[in-house]
Amino acid sequence: IHRSEARYRKLVNNALDLICTCNNSKINYINEAGISMLGIKDASEVVGKDIADIFHPDYHEIFSDNLNSLVSEDMLFPTRLLRSDSTYLDVEVDVNIFDLSASNLMIEARDITEHNQAVEALYQSNKNLEKRVEERTRELTEEISLRKEVEEKLRHTASHDGLTGLPNRGLLIDRINSALARGSREHDNFALLFIDLDGFKAVNDTLGHEAGDLLLIEAANR
Repeated sequence: IHRSEARYRKLVNNALDLICTCNNSKINYINEAGISMLGIKDASEVVGKDIADIFHPDYHEIFSDNLNSLVSEDMLFPTRLLRSDSTYLDVEVDVNIFDLSASNLMIEARDITEHNQAVEALYQSNKNLEKRVEERTRELTEEISLRKEVEEKLRHTASHDGLTGLPNRGLLIDRINSALARGSREHDNFALLFIDLDGFKAVNDTLGHEAGDLLLIEAANR
């Protein structure tokens, strides 16, 4: 019996998780991993204390009044350990009946800090990726819109007069050729109206070319 007890005590002490037992919610044993996770020097610092005292205050009610209910849950319960330096450690807790007595319980706590950090890092990485995709999509959308705008301006500049905005000679010839082809195909006629501005030279000579330009713009608008 002594050898068996020594063997199991050694297994518990060498475990990587916090393992402690309590009677009527009072801690009566904690292993080496638990001492290390709590940041204490030895077991005497927690033996005799309420089990709730080693956890975050937000969970005191659960470990004080509803500890036995966790036995029937058959699941790992996420919580936080309170370390001696007042920092907290994220853990998952499992509660089991110990020594065939409902008042004797064994609590096992597994450190999940690195796991939570990895999950948070992955979440932030996904958020950053989504943000970069959104920014790049917006940039591409703006770039496409700008390119279309530039292309439209280039097409308009190539086919319209820069001063009046009216179709230029190149577009006029294209329209005339189209009208000729359509007239030949449909046996139809078309007319070309030529407009002259009498006295335009006098405006340029007496008032200057800027006034002449304004006159051309106004005539084009009308």
